[in-house]
This record gives sequence, structure tokens and C-alpha cells, in this order.
Amino acid sequence: MNIRRAQPQDAETLWQIYIQAVRTFARSHYTPAQIAAWEKLVTPQAYAKSYDGQLVYVAEDADGVLMGFAHLDMGTGSIEAVYVHPTYGRHGVGSRLLQALEEAACQAGLTELEMEASLNAVAFYTFNGFTAHEQRVHPVHGAEYACVYMTKVLGANAKRERLTANA
Repeated sequence: MNIRRAQPQDAETLWQIYIQAVRTFARSHYTPAQIAAWEKLVTPQAYAKSYDGQLVYVAEDADGVLMGFAHLDMGTGSIEAVYVHPTYGRHGVGSRLLQALEEAACQAGLTELEMEASLNAVAFYTFNGFTAHEQRVHPVHGAEYACVYMTKVLGANAKRERLTANA
């Protein structure tokens, strides 16, 4: 598996991964109406835009097929997306993408990441070291969907936090 920065020519494939992931993985926690509204949040053109201040990585297999992507707002430390095509789900693709974002965030001097995780993704983020804080509700194109605010302390701060917790 190769992790690299997203390129403008990846836009259509990123959108397709997004749609397939939402349709497949979200149905365990959200209604068809909520999923339909969620799908409208992003267009292929949105992925083609310049990611000024953003970091978007893609995971590709040995043949160059895109398996998933992850998006971090470097200014806020907010993970905006981690989506994996259902064909590659539960094979470590999302964790590798998340690890790449975390490494880039540490190199940029960020000390913590945050996100609003969909209910179906909370276990994934918990497994990857994030802490759930509170459930929130978002209006999306005439529907509402629940999510969970989560954070992860990075680098030396994470080690310090673990030592304090164990004292």
C-alpha cells in the first residue's frame, strides 16, 4: 500500500469512494434519508479544488487503484474525513491513512487532533487512540445526523498524558 498526497486528477475517484463508503458503512447507524442528505455534502468538483491549508492523502494499491483517502485541516487540527472504499474496508487502509495524517500533524507542530465522527466510525477512531467526549447533532440538507466529538493528543503530549493518568 502506498500513501501519497491527493492530486487534482484524483477528485472523481475520491468522490466515488466517499459515496460508496457512506452508502455501505453508514447504513448501520443512519436512515436512508440521512444517508441521502449526507451524500449531497460533497461534489466531485469540491475534491478538485485547491486544498489550501489542507492535507489530503490517498491510499493506493500496488496497481495504483485508490482504496481510500483522509483529509486534515492543518490550521485547526480537525480531521475532516477518512473514507475507505468498501472493497478495502477492514484491511487497515483507514488506520494507515490516519497514521499518515498524525505523522504530518506532529511534524507541523500540532499537539492534538479533533473530529466529529459518524456513529458507525466511533469504534474505528477509539481503536486508533481517540477519546470520545460528547454526542452532537448536525443538520444536513434537511436531515439531522448524530456524531461524536473525539480528540487525540499527539507526540510527547500523549506520553505525558499517559504518565499522568497512570500516576
